[in-house]
Amino acid sequence: MVLRGPARDRLVRRARWLTSWPVAIICDAPPIALLVFTCYRVVRDYFSMVLPPVFFLHAITVFAIVIAAELIAFSTFARIFAWTARRGAIGDLRASFMTIGDTFAPERKALDDVHQCIEDIAALKEAIKE
Repeated sequence: MVLRGPARDRLVRRARWLTSWPVAIICDAPPIALLVFTCYRVVRDYFSMVLPPVFFLHAITVFAIVIAAELIAFSTFARIFAWTARRGAIGDLRASFMTIGDTFAPERKALDDVHQCIEDIAALKEAIKE
């Protein structure tokens, strides 16, 4: 339960936050603003009969740089959130190991049953030998 519940819940919470619409809008705003500005400049220059060919190359290069920076930042945030979720899950697991009580109660009961079966088999084996 500790390995599935809290660890998964942390990752899901952070993933939902990272992919929420306000964060997505903030992350997508710089490339969209650059694209809108580039389109505005191209249309304005077209109607004023000035269209330098270097502007397109420059705009494409800047657009690629902004997209790359956004992907690097998004990847970094995803790794940081996954790392903190992992640390929290490990902390929960350590805490559950340190507490005395119902931690892994079904597993302990299964192991006790197995030990009892082993003892019964050993006793039967001794009884058969006699």
